[in-house]
Amino acid sequence: MATDKVCTSLINFDNLGLVQAAEKVRILGQQPGFSYVVTPNIDHLSRLCRKSEKALLPVYQGASLTLCDSR
Repeated sequence: MATDKVCTSLINFDNLGLVQAAEKVRILGQQPGFSYVVTPNIDHLSRLCRKSEKALLPVYQGASLTLCDSR
C-alpha cells in the first residue's frame, strides 16, 4: 500500500486518515520481519533539531509508518 508523504526537513509523515492507518498497521502485522510505527509530535521534532538528540533521527526515519500524533 503506497501512501502520500508530508515531508518536513527532518521526517516524512505518512498522509493517512484513521481508517487507512489502521489498515496499514493490519497489513504490516501480517508481513514477516519487524515493523514499527512512530507518532512524533512537535516536541519530538524540536528535540531532533538539537545536536545532542540527532542519534534518535534514524529511529524515526526507519519506521514503517510515521503518523503525526496531533491528527
